[in-house]
Amino acid sequence: MYFTFPEKKSLKMKFPILTGHILIVEENQVDFVLIQNYLREEFFEIIIDRAKTFMEANAKLQGQIKYDTILLDLSLSDTNEVYLISEIVRLALSSPVIILINNSDKDFSIKMLSLGISDYLLKDEISASRLYKSITYSIERSRINKELIDSEENYRNLFDLSPIPMWVYNLETLQFLNVNKAAIDNYGYTKSEFLSMNIFDLQPEEDIEINKPLLNILKDGLPIRNNFRHVKKNGELINVEIKRSIYSTDNKTGLALSMDVTINFYQKSILAIEKKVYENAKGYNTISDFKAAIVALDNFVADYPGTPFKEDALYYKLDSAYQLGINSIPSKMEERLNVAKTAQANLIKFNGETKYKKVADEMLARIEKDLQKFTK
Repeated sequence: MYFTFPEKKSLKMKFPILTGHILIVEENQVDFVLIQNYLREEFFEIIIDRAKTFMEANAKLQGQIKYDTILLDLSLSDTNEVYLISEIVRLALSSPVIILINNSDKDFSIKMLSLGISDYLLKDEISASRLYKSITYSIERSRINKELIDSEENYRNLFDLSPIPMWVYNLETLQFLNVNKAAIDNYGYTKSEFLSMNIFDLQPEEDIEINKPLLNILKDGLPIRNNFRHVKKNGELINVEIKRSIYSTDNKTGLALSMDVTINFYQKSILAIEKKVYENAKGYNTISDFKAAIVALDNFVADYPGTPFKEDALYYKLDSAYQLGINSIPSKMEERLNVAKTAQANLIKFNGETKYKKVADEMLARIEKDLQKFTK
């Protein structure tokens, strides 16, 4: 799986696009076609294989092909969910497995994550951009996980040199056994202070009781990824994402990574993906495909409501709607101009002092002038 910059044979191909080999385990033909279309919409030169049953998936995963990602439907009729996930994750080796579910229950989803999947998506909420985000994020996370388990030497190097706070703990007592420099710097405790504590000592008192149900999972050393609140030595409360895995089965130790959700490494990766999705949507405006631009930019704002690119997306939607409106045939012009007028209002509502205010106001003046033709 890699990023490539193809030759600029057309304006539409100027964006960096992901390529790779994906296995879709899906017995429903309609769902398979929908997912396949979403993938082809976002990815370049992607190879898609399909397995309709667990037996077919089992055969493909034991073959010669190394899949970059596996998309797994949990509603297969030839096996149960837990066995299906366990076996697919085992057969996938280091390749990320993303499950597609109809069940929106949070406890169910957490249980599935504990079995080693990379992510889960609700079928009713899947879109091309969400699928793209989940796959690229899972591939990046899988790459990091692979580096963590390649060898004991890699463990030690990544542990000592990583900018991410990390610790090794006893699976039975949950006592800290070792912490890296990033953990000491971030939390403010000395190494000796860490070694006198257990992992629950980092949590505020009111959270400990709530998180006790996770105790057996922690002691079993099962892979887990959850959000917690931690307290630094100076009393500062922070929100962190904790990812745990087995460090050594012989010594009964686990490894944990603590990532501040406001500044962590993964967030930088997500932002890069987010920017790529925005640029792809904006690209339709660049090549004057204004209808597609309006849809793509609407989807982008819906999928990433807190994005730092929202103001730009709102402006290029306005520009696309404006260009489409003023160049429409008379029978469609009024409707499209009103769409552009609403887009201008949404931009100004989002930021009344937007950097696009001057050009947006000029567009509005032209829109209102042209709309007067339809009021006579």
